Amino acid sequence: ETQVFVTFQWDDLNNMFPQPEEGDRQRFDTNWEQVEAFEPNLDLWAISTYPYFVFENGTSIPEDYYTPLLSRTSKPLAIAEDGFSSAAVGPINGAPEDQVAYLNAIHDQLGSHLVFWVNLLLTDFNLDSYAEYMTTIGQSAEDIESLGYFAFTGFQNFDRSPKPALEVWDSFQK
Repeated sequence: ETQVFVTFQWDDLNNMFPQPEEGDRQRFDTNWEQVEAFEPNLDLWAISTYPYFVFENGTSIPEDYYTPLLSRTSKPLAIAEDGFSSAAVGPINGAPEDQVAYLNAIHDQLGSHLVFWVNLLLTDFNLDSYAEYMTTIGQSAEDIESLGYFAFTGFQNFDRSPKPALEVWDSFQK
């Protein structure tokens, strides 16, 4: 009864980053071969996605960004890991309303087809505390900076006060 799947990074499969890994592929040119190489052994198709790295804000996510999955497989779908920053970090934009827009984009495009959906964090973490500890164990400044890009993807602030996204997330569970 165990469900077998591999998680694919959706934004990378769509070549959304400046330097595609797969030759001359263009943005939105999905590399289906990477997923289909595992067929027919997949019980479901699972993706991870962090679109705040490739779209300026949550409302910039195209209305059909995730829907190609629906026409490519009849198997169940899952979001095995995802998030959208509710705060700007370095060159990355983010705001509470962007996080809400992102949740609505996923729900509107895939919601009824998802067997599970995992957001990276429930509660934001204290990056200063992590940075201090990481420095003491010899982690590089680059590693600390990379971790910081995910610090505000929770549905609660570090003090555990709810963000608007928590109410939206909870509404999907009804």
